[in-house]
Amino acid sequence: MASQGRDLRRFVEFGRKIIGVGKNYRPNGSPQQPPPAQDPLIFLKPTSTYLSPGEKIKIPVGRDQIYHEVELGVVIGKTGKTITESQAMEHVGGYALALDMTDFDLITEKNEAIKVTYPWALAKGFDTATPVSEFIPKSAITDPNDVHLWLKVDGETKQDGNTQDMIYKIPHLISFVSRYMTLEEGDLILTGTPEGGSPVKRASPTGRDTATACADYCGPSKPTHPTPGEDIHHTLPPGCDELHHEVELGVVISKTGVSIPESNAMDYVGGYALALDMTARDLQNKAKKLGQPWTLAKGFDTALPVSRFVSKTEIPEPDNVHIWLKVDGELKQDGNTRDMIFTIPYLISFISQSMTLEEGDLILTGTPEGVSEVKPGQTIACGLGDKVDMTFPVV
Repeated sequence: MASQGRDLRRFVEFGRKIIGVGKNYRPNGSPQQPPPAQDPLIFLKPTSTYLSPGEKIKIPVGRDQIYHEVELGVVIGKTGKTITESQAMEHVGGYALALDMTDFDLITEKNEAIKVTYPWALAKGFDTATPVSEFIPKSAITDPNDVHLWLKVDGETKQDGNTQDMIYKIPHLISFVSRYMTLEEGDLILTGTPEGGSPVKRASPTGRDTATACADYCGPSKPTHPTPGEDIHHTLPPGCDELHHEVELGVVISKTGVSIPESNAMDYVGGYALALDMTARDLQNKAKKLGQPWTLAKGFDTALPVSRFVSKTEIPEPDNVHIWLKVDGELKQDGNTRDMIFTIPYLISFISQSMTLEEGDLILTGTPEGVSEVKPGQTIACGLGDKVDMTFPVV
């Protein structure tokens, strides 16, 4: 299938989303079963986690080990929304071998199978957390439901599976994800990993702890914002009956940096934006109970209305900005950024310890009290003092 004017071999450069699927393989050799009644476990990874073949995986500062998860990645070849399963494969442009490197110590306590109620951003979003192969044309994998995947660490086989053991097949995953968020050309869906994931540690002086991953087909191994005044379409994503507003000050990063000290953090701020973090609260609460990330609750289309860019000179004191929100003219949120627990310099420094902050990235700094539900037919108005405001009808 031809792409829409872009070379999919360069999907790493222009793709906007990495969409992960958790717990999607049945144990090797177990009988095939119909998909369970519950929905697939979906999470997001930033595209800054991509790592090209031959480059080094870096364990985050302060961590001793991370886990490998070898996966078949599906590269989206054309944009689509609410895609049917019968048409899903028409949106596949090709594939890639991928590793979903994960810091499980940030998901579960050591030796304790506890349920965690926070997103997995740091556990799966650190720099180099998504090594990928070169692009694999769709024609090179005639049957993506029968691909041998394997991974070795220092020559020892750790994972040895087949995509035929996936619980949710590729068409189902594409259809399900596209109900919540538009799939765009160059996006990558990680389809899950077979059993055998194990820890890898920092390389010793002898060079050990080297992972090699492959699939039989590959040979030698080698996150749309609406604008002010635009209708918030499909505000209630599938399964959601309770949508909440969260008005926030957004910080726009102006230059790339990693491990940024607090003392230099404001040098990386290029400006600001007024933002709404729209949240499907019932989906979020469900995810919390299951110890899952909040991707579907906060990642659906139109979930992040933003204002025009606000220059740094317009807000000389970002730690003293009045932030407010009204629903149908009634004041719901009325706060000030001086009440933030973690300051902007601290947030920039902390995040940059795990993932590279890049020019154009947006940090949402949190919301003041007063969060409440909104329904179709209502209108949201919000602002940053008298600097900028915006209005959104909910439809």
